[in-house]
Amino acid sequence: MSCARDKLAIRRTWRVPESSLHLAELCGGWLGAYVAQQTMRHKAVKQPYQAIYWLIVLLHVAVAALWLLVPGLVLDLIPS
Repeated sequence: MSCARDKLAIRRTWRVPESSLHLAELCGGWLGAYVAQQTMRHKAVKQPYQAIYWLIVLLHVAVAALWLLVPGLVLDLIPS
């Protein structure tokens, strides 16, 4: 939802900082960010943003793959 609000903010003075968008992606919102990029063309061509976005996606995919292959290892990395 913040992507849609940010896109509408072009006509106004405020914008959602890219760091906030990346934090939302890192917390699991990367798929929603992808949908926003495709449907609203939000941040779709900005190369520095895209580089960080795809690193976040790669991190999520790597953790998911590691969890599927060696679930105990990922659980051991989580502090209790």
